[in-house]
Amino acid sequence: SDGRHWPPALQPVMQALHESAVPAGLRALMIDAAQESETPADAVDAMRRLIGDALSAPPAVKLERGVHAILGPSGAGKTHMVTRLARAAAAHVGAHQVAIIAFNDQRFGAWSHSRVLAAQAGVSCLRANDAATLRMLLDELSGHALVFIDTAGADVPAQARLLADIRREANLALHLHLVMPADASIGGVRTLLESGVVWRSLMVGKVDESQSPWPLLQALCDGRVPVSYMCDSPQVQANPRAFDARRLIAAAFDRLSADVAALCAAA
Repeated sequence: SDGRHWPPALQPVMQALHESAVPAGLRALMIDAAQESETPADAVDAMRRLIGDALSAPPAVKLERGVHAILGPSGAGKTHMVTRLARAAAAHVGAHQVAIIAFNDQRFGAWSHSRVLAAQAGVSCLRANDAATLRMLLDELSGHALVFIDTAGADVPAQARLLADIRREANLALHLHLVMPADASIGGVRTLLESGVVWRSLMVGKVDESQSPWPLLQALCDGRVPVSYMCDSPQVQANPRAFDARRLIAAAFDRLSADVAALCAAA
C-alpha cells in the first residue's frame, strides 16, 4: 500500500492521500479499493464508494428523557450543541420542562455566555462549580423532562468518571455524550474514544468548518460508538441535525478531489 506499484496516472492520488493526513488504517483500505482504477477521478470515486458503503447505516441515537451531559475538548462546540439541543427539546416538550446546567467551567466569561445562549433558547440555565452543587441542582430539577449539562473542556475522561460516579450514587438516568469537532486529530479521537468511558453517543461539531474529517471517518468505520447529532451551521439559532455521514464524506472527498486535480494539473 505504499504506492510503488500504482500506475503513474494514479500517483497524484497517493500523494494527495499522504498530504491529507488520512490515518494509515483508513488509507490502506482506500488504496486497496482504488487499485484497479484507470484514472485519478475513478480512484477517488472508488474510495468515496467504499467509505459510503461502510457508513451507510451507522448506529443512531436519539436523546430521550433524562439528564444528558455533553463533554468534549475545548473548542469542540459543546456549548452551542447544548443550546441547540435545549432549543429543540423545548419546542417538543415545553421550555419549562428543559434546563441547562453549566458545570465547572471557570473560563472568564463562560458563565455569561452560557446564560445568554440559554436565554436565546428560552430555557433556564443554572451554574454548578462543584460536584456537590451539581447533585443538588439535579435533585431540584428531577421533575424536568430533559436536563443538559454543559461541561468544561479540560480533562474530559476525569469529568466523565466524575459524572458516572454521580449517576451511580444518585441512581440517575444520566447519559454521557462526546462532542468532537469534525476536523479533530487522530490523536484526539483515539484518546477520548479509547479512554474507557462508555459514551452514549458521539456528536460532531463544526462540520461547516472542516475540510479534513478523516480521523472521525475512521472512528465511525471502526464502529466504536453510536452517533446522534451534528452541527453544520455557524448560526446558534440553527437546530441540531441528525447525524448524516454523507455530509462528512462530502467534506473529505471534495477537498481530496480538489487536491488530486491540482496535482494532476501541476504534473
